[in-house]
Amino acid sequence: MIIQRVKLLNWHNMEQAEILLEKRMFFLSPGGSGPSECLDVFRFLHDLVSSGGGMQSAVSLRGGLAKLRGRYDPSIPHIGITLDMQDEKTHAAWTYHLVFTQENRGYRRPVITREEVWKNSQPLLLRPDPSDWEDSERLTQTALEQVCANREFRELAFYFDSIAYLHPFSGGLIPGTPFPDIVTHTAPIIREHRLDRISAVLGFLDPNIGNLHYEKDQPGQMNPYGSGETLFMNDTPYHLADISKTNLHWIGLLWWMLDNESLLLLEEPENYLDMPALSQLPSVMHRLQLTRKTGRQILIGTLSRDLLADPALDANEIVTLLSSPEGPAVLSGMGIPDIQRLLATGAGMTDDIMPMFTPS
Repeated sequence: MIIQRVKLLNWHNMEQAEILLEKRMFFLSPGGSGPSECLDVFRFLHDLVSSGGGMQSAVSLRGGLAKLRGRYDPSIPHIGITLDMQDEKTHAAWTYHLVFTQENRGYRRPVITREEVWKNSQPLLLRPDPSDWEDSERLTQTALEQVCANREFRELAFYFDSIAYLHPFSGGLIPGTPFPDIVTHTAPIIREHRLDRISAVLGFLDPNIGNLHYEKDQPGQMNPYGSGETLFMNDTPYHLADISKTNLHWIGLLWWMLDNESLLLLEEPENYLDMPALSQLPSVMHRLQLTRKTGRQILIGTLSRDLLADPALDANEIVTLLSSPEGPAVLSGMGIPDIQRLLATGAGMTDDIMPMFTPS
């Protein structure tokens, strides 16, 4: 599944925004605000359908509707999210549309004012429906989060639930589970295939790291190892704990890029990758996506110019969020003629281009 377009209304101070998405997308904010808010749309959808989640929980995690809703136009009480998606395998076109606001009285809970699911231009869900009018309590939950209601579009719920979010300050590069444990609990045939692919990419980045494989320690526990002729004599195996943090982060990040075919959100990679590695990240992503029939869609939020120095980047892969008194202004690189022209020359997002993204 690939998300092709997202439309936002009153979301985190973005009064209105429409963003076309590629398979590799960079959200850049020289002013330091905006990328996290854009990525949070997809985290919100994940929280809607995750175990223990739901509409009420997803809004509460963000401090309530007052903090989630934009403050620049009080006449707009609603929050709106619309996603256009396409299934790469079946070529089915999906649209999910959600609008919600706050109860006028009582507990002031978030309530749904519109929820729609369309598949190939045919409606599968249109809410509110007669049952909602008879029992308004139903509008405190999305149909997407309810197993008894989402049968016709349950694959959307599964897709949103599989969205992964990686942030260096959320408990490690891969939150929740240490990287070696993730590798250990992966089926052997998948593990070996994935480690072979990661080794090929690492050889392109740093031949010192060498081939990745699994070996038994003295206590009999399986652990990931590498071997590199230029780092250790005679291709001697070494534990991954012996390599640099940057390279270990590379291995974990590559593993996560190959983990499945759902959306991957990557925030501020400049906080754990050094400058040479950071500038190579777009090329590595491209290589991995080319070698798979249906590779992961990856959305990256960053404050770094160095990440966008790759001359192979296309202008339509860049979204810039500029601070303004009316909230973040969302600008696509394709919408700025000077950016489009300079990127077409192979200049990349260099210091000659970046000032164009900085508000005067």
